[in-house]
Amino acid sequence: MDTILDNLLVNMSGPIVEFAMVKPGHHHKIHSYKKYNAKDFVTATDAFNNYGHEFGIGMKGRTCAIAVSAAVTSDAIKIMRGNWTFSILGFSHMFGRKPIVINDTSALSWANLSGSEITHKPIGFLGDRDFNKAGKYLTIQMMDGVGLSALIITPNGQRIVSDSEHAHTGMHPENDLENRILQFMKMGKYQVSWEDILCLADNDPLWKKPEINLSLSQISDLKSSLLGALAGDATLSQTAWNGVFLYGDCAHYLNSPERIAMFQKRFEQKNNYRMNLQNTPRWLVNMDHRALVGCAAMLAHNHSEI
Repeated sequence: MDTILDNLLVNMSGPIVEFAMVKPGHHHKIHSYKKYNAKDFVTATDAFNNYGHEFGIGMKGRTCAIAVSAAVTSDAIKIMRGNWTFSILGFSHMFGRKPIVINDTSALSWANLSGSEITHKPIGFLGDRDFNKAGKYLTIQMMDGVGLSALIITPNGQRIVSDSEHAHTGMHPENDLENRILQFMKMGKYQVSWEDILCLADNDPLWKKPEINLSLSQISDLKSSLLGALAGDATLSQTAWNGVFLYGDCAHYLNSPERIAMFQKRFEQKNNYRMNLQNTPRWLVNMDHRALVGCAAMLAHNHSEI
Protein backbone atom coordinates (compact mmCIF):
# COMPACT_ATOMS: atom_id res chain seq x y z
CA MET A 1 0.00 0.00 0.00
CA ASP A 2 1.32 3.44 -0.95
CA THR A 3 2.16 5.78 1.89
CA ILE A 4 -0.15 8.78 2.06
CA LEU A 5 2.03 11.86 2.39
CA ASP A 6 1.08 14.77 4.60
CA ASN A 7 0.13 17.95 2.75
CA LEU A 8 2.59 20.83 2.77
CA LEU A 9 1.28 24.30 3.73
CA VAL A 10 3.17 27.51 2.95
CA ASN A 11 2.46 31.16 3.69
CA MET A 12 4.40 33.69 1.60
CA SER A 13 2.62 36.85 2.72
CA GLY A 14 5.66 39.00 3.36
CA PRO A 15 9.26 38.98 4.58
CA ILE A 16 8.54 36.01 6.88
CA VAL A 17 7.66 32.72 5.20
CA GLU A 18 5.85 29.99 7.16
CA PHE A 19 5.81 26.24 6.56
CA ALA A 20 3.77 23.46 8.16
CA MET A 21 2.20 20.11 7.32
CA VAL A 22 -1.20 18.53 7.87
CA LYS A 23 -2.70 15.11 7.24
CA PRO A 24 -4.97 14.95 4.17
CA GLY A 25 -8.60 15.61 5.04
CA HIS A 26 -7.77 17.59 8.20
CA HIS A 27 -7.88 21.35 8.52
CA HIS A 28 -6.92 22.38 12.02
CA LYS A 29 -4.20 20.07 13.36
CA ILE A 30 -1.13 21.42 11.59
CA HIS A 31 2.30 20.21 12.67
CA SER A 32 6.00 20.63 11.88
CA TYR A 33 5.62 24.41 11.90
CA LYS A 34 8.62 26.54 10.97
CA LYS A 35 9.12 30.13 9.95
CA TYR A 36 12.07 31.70 8.15
CA ASN A 37 13.17 35.15 7.10
CA ALA A 38 12.80 35.19 3.32
CA LYS A 39 15.89 37.42 3.08
CA ASP A 40 18.00 34.43 4.17
CA PHE A 41 17.22 32.62 0.89
CA VAL A 42 17.98 33.74 -2.64
CA THR A 43 14.93 31.95 -4.06
CA ALA A 44 11.71 30.43 -2.78
CA THR A 45 12.97 27.03 -3.92
CA ASP A 46 15.93 27.36 -1.55
CA ALA A 47 13.53 27.90 1.37
CA PHE A 48 11.50 24.81 0.40
CA ASN A 49 14.64 22.69 0.18
CA ASN A 50 15.86 23.98 3.54
CA TYR A 51 12.53 23.11 5.20
CA GLY A 52 12.55 19.64 3.64
CA HIS A 53 16.12 19.03 4.82
CA GLU A 54 15.39 20.29 8.35
CA PHE A 55 12.36 17.99 8.79
CA GLY A 56 13.71 15.10 6.74
CA ILE A 57 10.94 15.08 4.15
CA GLY A 58 10.86 14.91 0.37
CA MET A 59 8.73 17.13 -1.84
CA LYS A 60 8.01 14.73 -4.70
CA GLY A 61 4.41 13.47 -4.70
CA ARG A 62 3.32 15.84 -1.95
CA THR A 63 0.22 18.03 -2.24
CA CYS A 64 1.08 21.66 -1.54
CA ALA A 65 -1.02 24.78 -0.92
CA ILE A 66 0.63 28.21 -0.92
CA ALA A 67 -0.86 31.51 0.30
CA VAL A 68 0.73 34.60 -1.28
CA SER A 69 0.43 38.37 -0.90
CA ALA A 70 -0.19 38.77 -4.60
CA ALA A 71 -2.89 38.53 -7.22
CA VAL A 72 -2.80 35.01 -8.67
CA THR A 73 -3.44 35.72 -12.34
CA SER A 74 -0.62 33.92 -14.17
CA ASP A 75 2.13 31.35 -13.76
CA ALA A 76 4.64 33.90 -12.47
CA ILE A 77 3.92 35.10 -8.92
CA LYS A 78 5.65 38.19 -7.48
CA ILE A 79 5.33 38.41 -3.71
CA MET A 80 4.22 41.97 -2.96
CA ARG A 81 5.71 42.28 0.52
CA GLY A 82 8.72 40.08 -0.15
CA ASN A 83 11.65 39.70 -2.54
CA TRP A 84 10.71 36.50 -4.36
CA THR A 85 9.20 35.72 -7.73
CA PHE A 86 8.39 32.09 -8.46
CA SER A 87 6.78 29.98 -11.16
CA ILE A 88 3.87 27.69 -10.36
CA LEU A 89 5.01 25.43 -13.19
CA GLY A 90 8.51 25.38 -11.73
CA PHE A 91 7.12 24.15 -8.41
CA SER A 92 5.17 21.50 -10.32
CA HIS A 93 8.49 19.88 -11.22
CA MET A 94 9.48 19.89 -7.54
CA PHE A 95 6.28 18.19 -6.36
CA GLY A 96 5.40 16.17 -9.43
CA ARG A 97 2.04 17.91 -9.39
CA LYS A 98 0.78 21.48 -9.55
CA PRO A 99 0.63 23.27 -6.19
CA ILE A 100 -2.50 25.24 -5.32
CA VAL A 101 -1.66 28.94 -5.00
CA ILE A 102 -4.17 31.37 -3.52
CA ASN A 103 -4.21 34.96 -2.32
CA ASP A 104 -3.45 35.29 1.41
CA THR A 105 -6.79 36.96 2.20
CA SER A 106 -8.58 34.14 0.38
CA ALA A 107 -6.72 31.76 2.69
CA LEU A 108 -8.25 33.63 5.63
CA SER A 109 -11.75 33.06 4.25
CA TRP A 110 -10.99 29.34 4.40
CA ALA A 111 -9.45 29.70 7.86
CA ASN A 112 -12.77 30.90 9.26
CA LEU A 113 -14.07 27.34 8.88
CA SER A 114 -11.67 26.35 11.68
CA GLY A 115 -12.45 29.20 14.06
CA SER A 116 -14.07 29.12 17.48
CA GLU A 117 -15.64 31.42 20.03
CA ILE A 118 -12.12 32.07 21.29
CA THR A 119 -10.64 33.10 17.95
CA HIS A 120 -13.73 34.90 16.59
CA LYS A 121 -15.04 37.63 18.90
CA PRO A 122 -18.42 39.07 17.86
CA ILE A 123 -18.89 42.80 17.52
CA GLY A 124 -22.39 43.16 18.87
CA PHE A 125 -24.78 40.25 19.31
CA LEU A 126 -26.01 39.46 15.84
CA GLY A 127 -25.71 35.71 15.50
CA ASP A 128 -23.37 32.74 15.16
CA ARG A 129 -21.29 31.51 12.25
CA ASP A 130 -23.25 28.93 10.26
CA PHE A 131 -21.32 27.51 7.34
CA ASN A 132 -24.25 25.28 6.35
CA LYS A 133 -26.41 28.30 5.54
CA ALA A 134 -26.33 29.37 1.89
CA GLY A 135 -25.00 32.87 1.31
CA LYS A 136 -21.76 34.83 1.56
CA TYR A 137 -19.23 35.75 4.22
CA LEU A 138 -16.79 38.62 3.71
CA THR A 139 -13.21 38.61 5.03
CA ILE A 140 -11.21 41.83 5.43
CA GLN A 141 -7.53 41.88 6.34
CA MET A 142 -5.87 45.20 7.18
CA MET A 143 -2.06 45.15 7.42
CA ASP A 144 0.47 46.77 5.08
CA GLY A 145 -2.41 46.77 2.62
CA VAL A 146 -6.12 45.97 2.77
CA GLY A 147 -7.25 42.65 1.33
CA LEU A 148 -10.77 41.29 0.86
CA SER A 149 -12.26 37.97 -0.12
CA ALA A 150 -15.65 36.29 -0.03
CA LEU A 151 -16.61 32.79 1.08
CA ILE A 152 -19.66 31.62 -0.85
CA ILE A 153 -21.85 28.80 0.52
CA THR A 154 -23.99 27.33 -2.25
CA PRO A 155 -27.46 25.83 -1.59
CA ASN A 156 -25.98 22.33 -1.97
CA GLY A 157 -23.26 23.04 0.60
CA GLN A 158 -20.34 23.68 -1.73
CA ARG A 159 -17.84 26.27 -0.52
CA ILE A 160 -16.15 28.66 -2.93
CA VAL A 161 -13.77 31.52 -2.17
CA SER A 162 -13.38 34.51 -4.47
CA ASP A 163 -10.89 37.39 -4.31
CA SER A 164 -11.91 41.03 -4.21
CA GLU A 165 -9.99 44.24 -4.92
CA HIS A 166 -12.66 46.45 -3.39
CA ALA A 167 -10.08 48.20 -1.19
CA HIS A 168 -8.55 49.67 -4.35
CA THR A 169 -11.76 51.40 -5.39
CA GLY A 170 -12.12 55.12 -4.74
CA MET A 171 -12.64 56.35 -1.19
CA HIS A 172 -15.61 58.71 -0.81
CA PRO A 173 -15.53 61.43 1.88
CA GLU A 174 -18.41 61.94 4.31
CA ASN A 175 -17.47 65.35 5.75
CA ASP A 176 -15.21 68.38 5.28
CA LEU A 177 -12.26 66.82 7.10
CA GLU A 178 -12.30 63.69 4.96
CA ASN A 179 -12.68 65.81 1.85
CA ARG A 180 -9.61 67.87 2.78
CA ILE A 181 -7.59 64.71 3.40
CA LEU A 182 -8.75 63.35 0.06
CA GLN A 183 -7.69 66.48 -1.81
CA PHE A 184 -4.19 66.47 -0.28
CA MET A 185 -3.72 62.77 -1.04
CA LYS A 186 -5.04 63.04 -4.59
CA MET A 187 -2.12 65.10 -5.89
CA GLY A 188 -0.63 63.19 -8.82
CA LYS A 189 -3.07 60.27 -8.52
CA TYR A 190 -6.05 59.20 -10.55
CA GLN A 191 -7.88 58.37 -7.35
CA VAL A 192 -7.37 57.83 -3.63
CA SER A 193 -8.38 54.33 -2.64
CA TRP A 194 -9.65 53.02 0.67
CA GLU A 195 -6.31 51.25 1.07
CA ASP A 196 -4.35 54.48 0.46
CA ILE A 197 -5.93 56.28 3.38
CA LEU A 198 -6.42 53.34 5.77
CA CYS A 199 -2.77 52.31 5.42
CA LEU A 200 -1.30 55.80 5.56
CA ALA A 201 1.23 55.71 8.38
CA ASP A 202 0.14 57.37 11.60
CA ASN A 203 3.35 59.47 11.53
CA ASP A 204 2.86 60.66 7.94
CA PRO A 205 3.36 64.47 7.60
CA LEU A 206 -0.11 64.79 6.06
CA TRP A 207 -1.76 64.43 9.46
CA LYS A 208 0.10 67.52 10.73
CA LYS A 209 -0.89 69.85 7.94
CA PRO A 210 -2.68 72.91 9.41
CA GLU A 211 -5.83 72.12 7.45
CA ILE A 212 -5.98 68.62 9.04
CA ASN A 213 -3.88 68.60 12.24
CA LEU A 214 -5.00 65.34 13.87
CA SER A 215 -3.59 63.73 17.00
CA LEU A 216 -2.78 60.00 17.09
CA SER A 217 -6.05 59.37 18.91
CA GLN A 218 -8.01 61.29 16.30
CA ILE A 219 -6.26 59.40 13.49
CA SER A 220 -7.38 56.12 15.07
CA ASP A 221 -10.92 57.49 15.40
CA LEU A 222 -10.91 58.42 11.71
CA LYS A 223 -9.56 55.05 10.59
CA SER A 224 -12.15 53.20 12.71
CA SER A 225 -14.88 55.15 10.96
CA LEU A 226 -13.38 54.70 7.48
CA LEU A 227 -12.91 50.97 8.10
CA GLY A 228 -16.63 50.79 8.84
CA ALA A 229 -17.42 52.62 5.60
CA LEU A 230 -15.21 50.28 3.57
CA ALA A 231 -16.62 47.17 5.28
CA GLY A 232 -20.20 48.35 4.77
CA ASP A 233 -19.63 49.17 1.09
CA ALA A 234 -17.88 45.85 0.49
CA THR A 235 -20.62 43.90 2.29
CA LEU A 236 -23.23 45.67 0.20
CA SER A 237 -21.40 45.09 -3.09
CA GLN A 238 -20.84 41.41 -2.29
CA THR A 239 -24.29 40.95 -0.64
CA ALA A 240 -22.35 39.21 2.16
CA TRP A 241 -25.25 39.12 4.60
CA ASN A 242 -23.96 36.00 6.41
CA GLY A 243 -21.25 38.01 8.14
CA VAL A 244 -17.94 39.90 8.06
CA PHE A 245 -14.61 38.71 9.51
CA LEU A 246 -12.01 41.36 10.42
CA TYR A 247 -8.32 40.42 10.62
CA GLY A 248 -4.98 42.07 11.25
CA ASP A 249 -4.80 45.75 12.23
CA CYS A 250 -8.60 45.99 12.41
CA ALA A 251 -8.29 44.97 16.08
CA HIS A 252 -5.67 47.68 16.61
CA TYR A 253 -8.16 50.37 15.69
CA LEU A 254 -11.35 48.79 17.04
CA ASN A 255 -9.85 48.70 20.53
CA SER A 256 -12.51 50.52 22.53
CA PRO A 257 -16.33 50.66 22.75
CA GLU A 258 -16.21 54.20 21.33
CA ARG A 259 -14.26 53.22 18.21
CA ILE A 260 -16.35 50.11 17.70
CA ALA A 261 -19.42 52.39 17.79
CA MET A 262 -17.80 54.60 15.11
CA PHE A 263 -17.18 51.52 12.98
CA GLN A 264 -20.72 50.23 13.47
CA LYS A 265 -22.33 53.56 12.63
CA ARG A 266 -20.41 53.97 9.38
CA PHE A 267 -20.89 50.30 8.47
CA GLU A 268 -24.67 50.62 8.65
CA GLN A 269 -25.00 54.19 7.36
CA LYS A 270 -26.46 53.44 3.93
CA ASN A 271 -29.63 54.74 2.32
CA ASN A 272 -30.49 51.37 0.79
CA TYR A 273 -30.25 47.94 2.44
CA ARG A 274 -29.64 49.56 5.82
CA MET A 275 -31.69 46.87 7.57
CA ASN A 276 -29.65 44.12 5.87
CA LEU A 277 -26.42 45.70 7.07
CA GLN A 278 -27.73 46.17 10.60
CA ASN A 279 -28.51 42.43 10.69
CA THR A 280 -25.12 41.36 9.28
CA PRO A 281 -22.89 39.77 11.98
CA ARG A 282 -19.32 41.01 12.42
CA TRP A 283 -16.34 39.35 14.12
CA LEU A 284 -12.83 40.41 15.14
CA VAL A 285 -10.52 37.47 14.50
CA ASN A 286 -7.27 36.54 16.25
CA MET A 287 -6.01 33.14 15.08
CA ASP A 288 -2.52 31.64 15.16
CA HIS A 289 -1.01 30.59 11.81
CA ARG A 290 -4.24 31.64 10.13
CA ALA A 291 -3.02 31.55 6.52
CA LEU A 292 -1.67 28.02 6.99
CA VAL A 293 -4.88 26.91 8.69
CA GLY A 294 -6.76 28.40 5.73
CA CYS A 295 -4.66 26.48 3.22
CA ALA A 296 -5.34 23.30 5.20
CA ALA A 297 -9.09 23.98 5.25
CA MET A 298 -9.12 24.54 1.49
CA LEU A 299 -7.30 21.28 0.85
CA ALA A 300 -9.61 19.42 3.26
CA HIS A 301 -12.67 20.79 1.47
CA ASN A 302 -11.25 19.82 -1.92
CA HIS A 303 -10.41 16.36 -0.54
CA SER A 304 -13.99 15.89 0.66
CA GLU A 305 -15.30 16.62 -2.84
CA ILE A 306 -13.10 14.10 -4.59
